[in-house]
Amino acid sequence: MRNWKLFALVCITVMLVSIIAVGCGNDYKKAIVGKWELTESNMDKSMLPEVIEFFADGNAKSESNDMMGMGYYTESFTWKIEGKNVLNTVSSGVTQKYTITELTSTRLTYEGTFFGLGDVWFKFTKK
Repeated sequence: MRNWKLFALVCITVMLVSIIAVGCGNDYKKAIVGKWELTESNMDKSMLPEVIEFFADGNAKSESNDMMGMGYYTESFTWKIEGKNVLNTVSSGVTQKYTITELTSTRLTYEGTFFGLGDVWFKFTKK
């Protein structure tokens, strides 16, 4: 059960990062950089990181105070933008692709298929 939870966490992290990093060219690449707080999702928020931070160098990290009952958790990953898609790759080598549907200076929304769990969407507010 713990392995499944860890796998789900890694998958979610990859998905979130991918979604957040999605954009059009340099504008999306610049706009996504920063710290984002999850505000809404069609998934159980207890399975998702509370904060994702994208760095300009293509690295990122997610943090949660109590993801899936495992206590404090942080995950590092890489991201890149291809058109309106963000690709997130976690340390295990798994890559998730998400489509950005909204990216402003304060809001980020993306969607995609999350590690076999079906169609998902996430909304973030910039911290």
